Amino acid sequence: MDTFDHAMECEVFISFSIADIDSARELASMLREMGFRPYMFEDYNRYSSTGRWLTDLTGAIDKVKVLVCLLTWHAVDSKWVALELKAAIDQGVDIIPLRLGDVVLPREIQLMLGLDTIRDVTSDLQCERVFLSQRIQDAIIKHDEKTSLETQFRKPVPVAPSDASLLGKRRGAEPYPGPRPFTEDQIELFHGRRAESEAIVRILRDTDILVLHGDSGVGKSSLLNAKVAPSIEQSLARQVLPSGRGGAAVRVNLYALPKPFENSNNQFVYSVIRCLGGDESTAISASLAEYLGNMARVPARDGRVLVLDQFEEIFFDLQARSDGQRGEFIVDLRRAVHEAGGGLKIIISFRKEYLADVERLLRPVKSDIRIATYALDPMTEIGMREAITEPVRRYLRFDTNVVDGLIRQLREVRIVRQDGRVEVRSGSRIEMVHLQIVCARLWESLPDGTVQVSEQDVERAAGEGRSVEEFVGDALNAFYEREVASAARVCGIPHQVVVFGCQRFVSPDGARLTLESGRGRVGRLSVTLADELSRRYFLRKDPRAENAFYEISHDLLVNPVRSARDAESADLLYATDM
Repeated sequence: MDTFDHAMECEVFISFSIADIDSARELASMLREMGFRPYMFEDYNRYSSTGRWLTDLTGAIDKVKVLVCLLTWHAVDSKWVALELKAAIDQGVDIIPLRLGDVVLPREIQLMLGLDTIRDVTSDLQCERVFLSQRIQDAIIKHDEKTSLETQFRKPVPVAPSDASLLGKRRGAEPYPGPRPFTEDQIELFHGRRAESEAIVRILRDTDILVLHGDSGVGKSSLLNAKVAPSIEQSLARQVLPSGRGGAAVRVNLYALPKPFENSNNQFVYSVIRCLGGDESTAISASLAEYLGNMARVPARDGRVLVLDQFEEIFFDLQARSDGQRGEFIVDLRRAVHEAGGGLKIIISFRKEYLADVERLLRPVKSDIRIATYALDPMTEIGMREAITEPVRRYLRFDTNVVDGLIRQLREVRIVRQDGRVEVRSGSRIEMVHLQIVCARLWESLPDGTVQVSEQDVERAAGEGRSVEEFVGDALNAFYEREVASAARVCGIPHQVVVFGCQRFVSPDGARLTLESGRGRVGRLSVTLADELSRRYFLRKDPRAENAFYEISHDLLVNPVRSARDAESADLLYATDM
């Protein structure tokens, strides 16, 4: 490039000494392969004679989203590198410093960058692909969020669409799925996670197993189903293996086992094969590598991706033989990756408190397959706004103060103490299930034809004498009470009997319990009633075993169940369990 003009089209500015141009070109090529748009300038000496080099240099850095600096013995003596680093710091551009070799950094550079930010490249740049992919993507997300917020304050508010262009609220439309995870066919309704989806797909391009972890309720399953899976199909031209449940994600559920199981194959392998549509005899006898090798391939695809969602369930079986079977399962995954010759990638998704357990489980295979980790953080405020407003943009629009108020209230955490009192705390994150239930409840309350949602609409939805805070805070309780009452009415069972039966799904300390069906019952509920609650997404049913297993669909719905447990019912529960 002869000028800095091309930087306007790029995301990553590569800062380097001209003596290290080969390394810079290697880095630029690698970043392009990873899907980024890098910029590097190669002829500073000739360009500096134009007299406007400093202005154009700072302007070019202002146009990119992140600067990657190659720190070598040549770079620490380069005036250009020093100027580029200073320009990036002055303009708030994120810097990723890569130290090549044993170069000793001058004190001014150490103070400028901070030693804890410097990445030591001990072998070659190719070994840094996964690190760079996630680090650059994080910087891009940070830059885009900052730019979006600044734009909101700098630019005039765009003219809102006329009422005539909006469809208005329509009965029968369901833009918010409530407690249900998003499915692959709901991609148009899933918003707020574009950058995270792009990051996951980019990292997956250069790894064999991607370890995805995050808080319960952060939206891992929805992200995988509605955003990541379609992006893999489109961007990587790979087939996402379908599960028997109709979604992209396969649950490794320990309870989906044949009876008896003593003479069968590895229980985790069995579960995955059954999820992928394999018959019972194959699942009992085949390895996962063998089964995948024999599966029909989709034409015009470069390979396949297996998604193992809710992977923490692999640790739920406390039988003595489980540790050995877990290790055998991971070895089978490694064999499947090797035998596919690059044709198979795996995503493992689970709650973050199991990260140490998963890392321990994967440790024996890390030497010969590429493993990367991605932490799914809570949705940003920009993402929250998109998740609230974008699913209904065809129908209506929200007043800004309504969205602000919903986000503020959704951040409040309500905890039911053992004495029954509710403690309210202000938090920084939002549970996506809570957001979806609140938005679904608000949508249902709107009159048909509504094109503008105001604070008065939220107050009307809350009900006479109730505040907006109560509307948001009680949304989970309202969902629980409504679905339990409806299920009781449909099944012809007294409401209090259903409430009492639901208590069995929560332990005394507030943990979700999984109950097995047997002799027509699930705990204290009939199978018919449990199935009705499952259809309403209060319970989650795993039907793959001889006897199905049921649990409350989400951790957030534990509190409403506990709230209904008064002293009398607690004593009765204790007595019936004896």
